[in-house]
Amino acid sequence: MSHYPGPMQHDPFASVPSSRTPGALGITATGGFGAAPPPGDTPGTLGVNDAAACIANAGSKRGRYLALHDRRLLGGVPARARLYIVNTNESIPLARAFHEIQATVRAAGKIHTMFILCHGYAGENTRAGVCMDAGGMGLELGREDVMHDNVHHWASIKGRAENIVVYSCAAGNTERGNEGTDADGRYLMGALAIHTNANVFAADRIQWYNTWQNKSDGAFDWGAWEGRLWYFPPSGGPPTKVCGGAPVEFGDVLSGTAP
Repeated sequence: MSHYPGPMQHDPFASVPSSRTPGALGITATGGFGAAPPPGDTPGTLGVNDAAACIANAGSKRGRYLALHDRRLLGGVPARARLYIVNTNESIPLARAFHEIQATVRAAGKIHTMFILCHGYAGENTRAGVCMDAGGMGLELGREDVMHDNVHHWASIKGRAENIVVYSCAAGNTERGNEGTDADGRYLMGALAIHTNANVFAADRIQWYNTWQNKSDGAFDWGAWEGRLWYFPPSGGPPTKVCGGAPVEFGDVLSGTAP
């Protein structure tokens, strides 16, 4: 996840090798990630519903929303009606966040959409030994992160949210040849959908965002999705490309236009 304070430019740090490094090395002063994938380049397509027609986001009903924000992702979540906020960082275990989410649901009812706001481990294809606009290696969320070997812990909030929208770098990315590895983001997001029994939405490229007045605690402004946005069903079926955006975008909640 990267932040740009003005017009998007090439990120001079994009080619720096890293090991489990949050997407695009966090905030940069000069702008965005570099080259887009070549035309026709499709990350690992095994078991993916990549038909010419993609699904349109479903209609949504008036609901409650929750932002699960890891504070290492610089930016702010201002108070809004029907928006609940749970913060994490490198010292807070996800079990505490799950407890807060459970308490919110007990008090206010099921969450329509949960927004996960955090860095993603991205910026390289380790198997191929190259730095690139790829990821799928997990989410920098809470003390233990969200990884392929611990995503099953999310079953503790199973059924608490109808939708989960992941604002994180390349969370849903699986490069060709990375299927079944710890860089299989489609597997990870699919497992998240199964364990939470929620509709999960995540993109396959490094994401960019602004903050209000370029402040480190200014409200997030995500803009359009980079790459392709994928829908991962709780049934465990193959992911499907989404036309447009998620059923509710975080910006809709902040602007007061969410249903």
